[in-house]
Amino acid sequence: MRPFALVPVVLASAALLVTLAPAARAQQVTPPATQRPTALPIVPGARVKVSASTLVSPLMANYLEMKGDTAVFIEAAAGRGIWTFTLDQITRIEQSQGDKRYNRGPMLKGAAIGVPIGALLFWGTTGIFKTSDSTQKFNRGGTALLGAAVGGVVGAIVGSRIPQESWMSLPLPKRMSFNPFRREGMEFSLGFSF
Repeated sequence: MRPFALVPVVLASAALLVTLAPAARAQQVTPPATQRPTALPIVPGARVKVSASTLVSPLMANYLEMKGDTAVFIEAAAGRGIWTFTLDQITRIEQSQGDKRYNRGPMLKGAAIGVPIGALLFWGTTGIFKTSDSTQKFNRGGTALLGAAVGGVVGAIVGSRIPQESWMSLPLPKRMSFNPFRREGMEFSLGFSF
């Protein structure tokens, strides 16, 4: 076979590739556009505490998603309802940081319980036991104060070991509103979120 006989076949194949290349590029799938950032800095599924102008008490829920300017939450209570709030309704949002120890509340409660128990134990002990010298007596008031101090410290140490869920406050999107006038039964306002 002659080498020059292959030249038309190679040229025809190259021409075919050149004509099909734009069509092949047109059919390629473009990568999906990057998702625009949500207005709330929370990952879906995070445990949150939401305070809103329409709620009496904060809602304990799991964050689900943002739909436009509306945040969707799944209630963490037994009802497991779905709640939606627009960004202008949310007054405060906190994200759970998990259970942590050394919380002030349980430590103060433990100390408050330990003070009277320690005072009573030390005071009662001085009433039961007698000194080895019959001319000496225990100072029951001073011993009760020492017992109160020991009981308070022990109670605070026990309270520091009790885990409690801690919360981190999250920043809300900045809002600005303008109410140029208000008449009876009618109100006009202009609001911006940025």
